Amino acid sequence: MKVYSLQIPRNHNYAQLLVSPDQEFTKEIDVWWEDWGVTGNEIKDFIASNRSKTCLESIADELEKEFIGLSSFKFDVKKTEKEKTGNLTRLKHLPKENPNLKFIYTSIEIKLLPLSTVEFEEDESGEKHIEEIYGISELRGDIIIPREEGKGFFFNKNDVNGYDFFKPLNTGFLLCTEKVKEFCEKKRYTNVVFLEVGDIV
Repeated sequence: MKVYSLQIPRNHNYAQLLVSPDQEFTKEIDVWWEDWGVTGNEIKDFIASNRSKTCLESIADELEKEFIGLSSFKFDVKKTEKEKTGNLTRLKHLPKENPNLKFIYTSIEIKLLPLSTVEFEEDESGEKHIEEIYGISELRGDIIIPREEGKGFFFNKNDVNGYDFFKPLNTGFLLCTEKVKEFCEKKRYTNVVFLEVGDIV
């Protein structure tokens, strides 16, 4: 079974979020609508940001109900300083609506099989982290670079154990199965792509 990475393209024609890079990833984190380099304010089903995977609350709830391994939490989008001070220079590019949004992520960690084409780096505590990944599909602008045959992440099906969303140990990936990909494509969710990154064997 194929494994995919859920990716949200950063398209300047659509609304994007700016998530505080310095705070812990909790529902109290500061989040604003991005007003730098964004020329459109249309809110798609999945919303790009600098730090997280985000989608409409209704979609997050539907995915959590349908599949195993996905988690989410709701957050509030705060007003930017320009909104507070009345600086209208770029405010026309900010969304006019205020939909309910959720961050989506997975806490399910699964070890990689040795045939995975990755290089690890060991930190001071002796814990291994992925330094380089070879051969997985990538999104470069609007172009999808296909996965190289026989390369990428490989997981034992017994370790995956029925989970639909998961990630390799000590990473921030959001991976999913073909079942998730097919479900999202059937629903025609917007502004989300699925990049082939490996196999469950």
